[in-house]
Amino acid sequence: IDIDGFGSLRTVNGELRITDNVHLEGVDGFTSLNEISGDLLINANPSLTQIDGFSELTTVEGDLLLTGVPELVSDDGFANLTTVGGDFTLRTCRMTTLDSLASLRTVGGTLSFGRCNPMMHPEYTSELTGITNLVDLEQIGGSLIIWNQHHGLTEVSGLDSLTTIGGDLQISGYDIETLSGLGTLTSIGG
Repeated sequence: IDIDGFGSLRTVNGELRITDNVHLEGVDGFTSLNEISGDLLINANPSLTQIDGFSELTTVEGDLLLTGVPELVSDDGFANLTTVGGDFTLRTCRMTTLDSLASLRTVGGTLSFGRCNPMMHPEYTSELTGITNLVDLEQIGGSLIIWNQHHGLTEVSGLDSLTTIGGDLQISGYDIETLSGLGTLTSIGG
């Protein structure tokens, strides 16, 4: 099952939830959506493999939550996303890169990356090997949390424009070999 048919929708004044859809495999239908004034929650969709349908989305004024999607292999739908006003949380198993987030400039709350819940999906190992392409990210209003609980993530780089983290900087994991690209960071609030 795919979500199609919202091709003319440009703005959501409020929250957009795509949750608890066992058979949902793709989200293709929001190709003209530019702004969400509330939260975008994509959660508990165990068959979801792609979210290509948010290609024109530039702003989520609330939180962006992408969790409970163990089969998601691509974040290609967020290539034009520049601003998340609240928290941005990404927990996934199958994604290998975060390349489509290269346009992200500002996260007003906490930016958190991690593996999907190992208690719910013990059969998966993390396939995210690097966080390397957040080259336009300038400011995080809350904390930056990179949680590598079950290994696989070896590189954190490409944060060359990041100047401010309003909260804590937390990077944990045994396999991280490269931590670079934070040379412009001038302030950590925590």
